[in-house]
Amino acid sequence: LRSRLMIIDNSKKRKEMDDEKKNFYNKFLADLPAGRLESIKNISQDKERAIEFLNELEVALGSRTSKWKSCFQIQKCRDFLYQKGGSPKMVLEHLALVLP
Repeated sequence: LRSRLMIIDNSKKRKEMDDEKKNFYNKFLADLPAGRLESIKNISQDKERAIEFLNELEVALGSRTSKWKSCFQIQKCRDFLYQKGGSPKMVLEHLALVLP
């Protein structure tokens, strides 16, 4: 039955981030928790922007050595954002504090 199918297009190539975004995420990861909290103030108001932020942060972590622990934390945060009552502000603040 076609009504029960979900077509997934996996032919899209992986998006490459521009230099401005790479610099932002590298600065975010290198910053102290207080600086990270300042960086996410504008992002933490909207769920869609918060999810996009997490996705791009995960891509930016690709070359780091401590990426597995960080990717696990990002996945947990993404799961909370997909829940009905998930607050983007609380989730991103948590992530800003726990990332190495």
